[in-house]
Amino acid sequence: MRVSNSLKIRSGVPLDIRNRIEEALFEDKLGEGTLENIRLFVNLIKTHYRHLELSYFTRLQDGCYPLLKQYDYHQKSAISVGVGNNILLDLALCELGCGVAQFDHTVPGPGSDILNKHNIVFNRIGLSRECTEDKYCLAEIVSRTKQTFEGWPLAVVKIDCEGCEWYAFSDEGILAVSQVDQLIVEFHFLNKFVDSSFALNAIEVLGKITNYFDIAYISANNFGGSSHVSGLGAWPFTIEMMFVNKKVSGHHVMSPNNHLQHLSNWKLGRRIDIEYMKPAFKE
Repeated sequence: MRVSNSLKIRSGVPLDIRNRIEEALFEDKLGEGTLENIRLFVNLIKTHYRHLELSYFTRLQDGCYPLLKQYDYHQKSAISVGVGNNILLDLALCELGCGVAQFDHTVPGPGSDILNKHNIVFNRIGLSRECTEDKYCLAEIVSRTKQTFEGWPLAVVKIDCEGCEWYAFSDEGILAVSQVDQLIVEFHFLNKFVDSSFALNAIEVLGKITNYFDIAYISANNFGGSSHVSGLGAWPFTIEMMFVNKKVSGHHVMSPNNHLQHLSNWKLGRRIDIEYMKPAFKE
């Protein structure tokens, strides 16, 4: 039986209703300053986007986690910030030979059966700007993971923490992940681009990341809603991005005969087309 997307609940409100409210608020405040900041953000993406050979770990075409295809994951370590009820990427990494350090202060863990069968270490710790009793900064999370999997190089970092990503990438935080080969981040609340201080910080964060990384994948998460921006197209309120370190990305360029994957999140929601954020396929 097909379930209506409007029945999906987030923060006690049906998803469709919540999205319509956020879209209306965004459109009401949309001005030339917001448009200019959106263009700056999109230009950063287009400038640093590369077509690399990736593998995709999917469930019923409902979202995906991209990883480098031709890459040796054996006896490497990975960080998964934000576990929730989805450990698809974590299990895939374990099957490829990785050890995975999970961090999430909102759930008790992935279950003892998962921990016993796979090389996963769960930490009931969240991500924050500074270290507290139940949250660590990004540099501390990297340090703890290196201690847990001593001698195993840190290969992958995934961050999906419902908004904390925007302040996790301090100078110290970005330096801590600057040598990681693959970085996967879900960026939330892009509807807040109507606030210039939020927009400028978002542009700065993306700029810091792209000092070290190329962008290998970007997708709109249609769980979060979107709005049409004149002269560009759909502006998603949540986007998923996968970055590959510049020191290794040149070894994974896609063959001209390969095609780009088109996968969308939340199969019950409408597709949000953001192809305009990607440069023409030239590699």
